Amino acid sequence: MHPMLQQIFYSFTLFFMSAISCLGQTYYAVHVQGKIYNKTAAQYLRCGDKVEHYDSLEFSSSANWAVLVGDKGNLFLQNPSLLESDAICYKVMQPIISSSSNTNNTKNIDNLQAYFEGEQFVFIGNDFHLTLNAEQYPLSDSLFLIYRYEYNERHITVKIPYTKQTLSFNPEVLYTYKGEKIPHQKTSNTSVYAFNAVDNMPYYAAKFNPIWLSDKLVKDELTVLKKVYLQQGKTLAQMNVDFFHYILDVYGKTDEAFLNQWISTHLK
Repeated sequence: MHPMLQQIFYSFTLFFMSAISCLGQTYYAVHVQGKIYNKTAAQYLRCGDKVEHYDSLEFSSSANWAVLVGDKGNLFLQNPSLLESDAICYKVMQPIISSSSNTNNTKNIDNLQAYFEGEQFVFIGNDFHLTLNAEQYPLSDSLFLIYRYEYNERHITVKIPYTKQTLSFNPEVLYTYKGEKIPHQKTSNTSVYAFNAVDNMPYYAAKFNPIWLSDKLVKDELTVLKKVYLQQGKTLAQMNVDFFHYILDVYGKTDEAFLNQWISTHLK
């Protein structure tokens, strides 16, 4: 769970909806973490599943949780600690959408450390790209960027592919080393260095904790939100802002401009 979401979880644990107010409400699963069994429907909860207020959920672990969207468009966190053993409706938290104005732009980045901020950073799909300022990062055959991380007590470095001034962050490339497929979930201490082939020296540029989301996962989850938001009459611009904050709250910081571009090609 992203730290921001975790903080909101602890902050709002005591703010529940009453049984009367949630009668008749319908929810849709957006994100499911771990195994959650809907005993009423006799199936494990999956992204896109409809969940009624009277359904009974069984969590296989106290660490399991889910993000639900109500038919009124609000997002809620569902966790086993928020359920009573004989509950007839959900005890749900306040909407998790944050008011953060954290925004990135993929054009002409002149400071990678400021861009990543050393925090969790969400990469979407296999074609995540960003464009660097040519004055600060003049990419060439002799000056390029390398992606560095630790795995099984080894330091692994991979050249980041680029075209002109645009970097391409493709997990298939970055997590393949001498033919070995590296599970990115088991890596640590990820950083980026500028490498000067003339003096054969790396120069620190940034560090962060990468979160890799597949195109399918993001499309499935945002599609659930989009169906509800359309029923609420939201515009595309309004939905894009909500999509960005959803990714921010559930997974971590990402590039808003790239996400908007991704949405225009993947979420029609």
